[in-house]
Amino acid sequence: MTSAPLSWPDAAGPVIRGDLTVAIAYVTPAGGAVVTSVSPLGLGNREAGRIGFTT
Repeated sequence: MTSAPLSWPDAAGPVIRGDLTVAIAYVTPAGGAVVTSVSPLGLGNREAGRIGFTT
């Protein structure tokens, strides 16, 4: 989790607010990445820079 606001391009908005299965990744301290699928996404507030999801 980050306290910094996120930003994304206009074309990503429908995907973020849609009912698609997406993957979220984060970088580990060792420089690797952990990828987890989440679905549905559907929760995005571009003005606030926030994205939420249910699993």
